[in-house]
Amino acid sequence: MAGKPFGGLFTGEIAGSGGSAWALALLTEDGYFRLHIEDSLGDGAPEFQFIGQYRGTTDNPWAWGEFRLQNCSDSAPFCFASEGQFELTSLCAGELKGSLVAYPEGRPFPTGWDMLSFTLDPPVGSAYDTPATLAFSEGVYDGSYPYNGGAGPSDIVLTVDAAGAVFFQSAATGCVGNGSLSPHLDGAYNVYDVEITIASCGAASSYLNGTFTGLATRPFNADDAFPTDALLMWLSTPDTLGEQGADPAMTVWLDRP
Repeated sequence: MAGKPFGGLFTGEIAGSGGSAWALALLTEDGYFRLHIEDSLGDGAPEFQFIGQYRGTTDNPWAWGEFRLQNCSDSAPFCFASEGQFELTSLCAGELKGSLVAYPEGRPFPTGWDMLSFTLDPPVGSAYDTPATLAFSEGVYDGSYPYNGGAGPSDIVLTVDAAGAVFFQSAATGCVGNGSLSPHLDGAYNVYDVEITIASCGAASSYLNGTFTGLATRPFNADDAFPTDALLMWLSTPDTLGEQGADPAMTVWLDRP
């Protein structure tokens, strides 16, 4: 591992007894781990995000964290955050291999998706070694949220200014967001810290009103898995395990128009 990045942007399949799904993961040098699962393979996978930070060594990293369902309104099933653990069994030659286990502790959890294994690879052009700078992130982006495989109408228009201030609006939901984006770990790698406060969402999306934090990266000149000049964000509300109400998360995929 000496002299090589520990983290990276990774994509690939993740599998459980319920079937297989597509996963998009970001692992940082200081061990923060965000993994998004979505049902592009058609096996009925719930779209959710795993949020954790490793506690082991770089040779055997593991972490407690949370599973958060996307599109999680108060009335939707499986809305409550569930504790979970991830363990990396291999991180060599750029490959990320490991497992995820959910511990819902009596809360409902999608059948067949509580024990998962994955083998993920960095996409061509992920540019993880590119330093994060505000100049690199500055610009106008559009797309949709929560993440839906890059398909569907361009509903969000989001701007990042030269100081890292973030503003977005969504015509479909009425949501307006204000926040900030800044280089993670002083910009050593292509990772950013993000905080966005969302307000004015219509009734159907009112569960998104609140403050979200998370991580972002800027892949470019990538393979077919990504737009050629993208902004990817993994966002979630603060930890509310054990409390009532929804625990929303969203993975946002935006592209320069």
